[in-house]
Amino acid sequence: GPGPAAPGFTLYYSHQCPYTAKYVPVVRAVAEAAGVSFQEVRLKSAAEAQACPSPWPTYSLFYNGAFVTNEILSGKKMAQLIDQLCG
Repeated sequence: GPGPAAPGFTLYYSHQCPYTAKYVPVVRAVAEAAGVSFQEVRLKSAAEAQACPSPWPTYSLFYNGAFVTNEILSGKKMAQLIDQLCG
Protein backbone atom coordinates (compact mmCIF):
# COMPACT_ATOMS: atom_id res chain seq x y z
CA GLY A 1 0.00 0.00 0.00
CA PRO A 2 0.95 3.68 0.00
CA GLY A 3 3.73 4.70 2.34
CA PRO A 4 3.54 7.60 4.78
CA ALA A 5 5.70 9.72 2.43
CA ALA A 6 2.91 9.87 -0.18
CA PRO A 7 1.76 13.44 -0.92
CA GLY A 8 -1.26 14.73 0.97
CA PHE A 9 -2.81 12.83 3.84
CA THR A 10 -2.26 9.16 4.62
CA LEU A 11 -4.30 7.67 7.45
CA TYR A 12 -3.36 4.38 9.07
CA TYR A 13 -6.13 2.89 11.15
CA SER A 14 -7.63 -0.29 12.52
CA HIS A 15 -11.16 -1.16 13.62
CA GLN A 16 -9.94 -1.76 17.15
CA CYS A 17 -11.87 1.36 18.14
CA PRO A 18 -15.48 1.71 16.90
CA TYR A 19 -15.12 5.50 16.53
CA THR A 20 -12.38 5.03 13.96
CA ALA A 21 -14.62 3.33 11.40
CA LYS A 22 -17.23 6.07 11.84
CA TYR A 23 -14.83 8.98 11.32
CA VAL A 24 -12.58 7.70 8.52
CA PRO A 25 -15.17 8.48 5.78
CA VAL A 26 -15.88 11.85 7.43
CA VAL A 27 -12.26 13.06 7.31
CA ARG A 28 -11.80 11.60 3.82
CA ALA A 29 -14.81 13.60 2.59
CA VAL A 30 -13.49 16.82 4.17
CA ALA A 31 -10.06 16.36 2.55
CA GLU A 32 -11.56 15.56 -0.84
CA ALA A 33 -13.89 18.58 -0.64
CA ALA A 34 -10.81 20.73 0.04
CA GLY A 35 -9.04 19.21 -2.95
CA VAL A 36 -6.37 17.55 -0.80
CA SER A 37 -5.08 14.06 -1.56
CA PHE A 38 -6.26 11.50 1.00
CA GLN A 39 -5.54 7.81 1.21
CA GLU A 40 -6.21 5.35 3.95
CA VAL A 41 -4.49 2.16 5.00
CA ARG A 42 -6.59 -0.16 7.14
CA LEU A 43 -4.44 -2.38 9.33
CA LYS A 44 -6.12 -5.76 9.60
CA SER A 45 -3.59 -7.83 11.53
CA ALA A 46 -1.12 -7.55 14.38
CA ALA A 47 1.74 -7.90 11.88
CA GLU A 48 0.40 -5.00 9.80
CA ALA A 49 -0.02 -2.91 12.94
CA GLN A 50 3.57 -3.65 13.97
CA ALA A 51 4.76 -2.58 10.50
CA CYS A 52 2.85 0.71 10.77
CA PRO A 53 5.28 3.67 10.64
CA SER A 54 3.74 5.08 13.83
CA PRO A 55 3.45 3.81 17.41
CA TRP A 56 -0.33 4.41 17.20
CA PRO A 57 -1.64 1.91 14.65
CA THR A 58 -5.24 2.41 15.81
CA TYR A 59 -5.24 5.87 14.18
CA SER A 60 -2.25 7.74 12.76
CA LEU A 61 -2.55 10.62 10.33
CA PHE A 62 0.40 11.72 8.20
CA TYR A 63 0.68 14.75 5.90
CA ASN A 64 3.34 14.71 3.17
CA GLY A 65 5.20 12.03 5.11
CA ALA A 66 5.18 13.81 8.47
CA PHE A 67 3.23 12.43 11.42
CA VAL A 68 0.42 14.84 12.33
CA THR A 69 -1.79 13.30 15.01
CA ASN A 70 -3.17 10.15 16.58
CA GLU A 71 -6.33 12.00 17.68
CA ILE A 72 -9.46 10.73 15.94
CA LEU A 73 -10.60 13.87 14.15
CA SER A 74 -14.13 15.13 13.61
CA GLY A 75 -14.97 16.74 10.30
CA LYS A 76 -14.60 20.19 11.90
CA LYS A 77 -11.17 19.38 13.34
CA MET A 78 -10.03 17.92 10.02
CA ALA A 79 -11.11 21.12 8.26
CA GLN A 80 -9.13 23.20 10.78
CA LEU A 81 -6.09 20.96 10.26
CA ILE A 82 -6.31 21.37 6.49
CA ASP A 83 -6.48 25.16 6.94
CA GLN A 84 -3.34 25.04 9.10
CA LEU A 85 -1.33 22.67 6.88
CA CYS A 86 -2.52 23.66 3.44
CA GLY A 87 -3.20 27.32 4.23
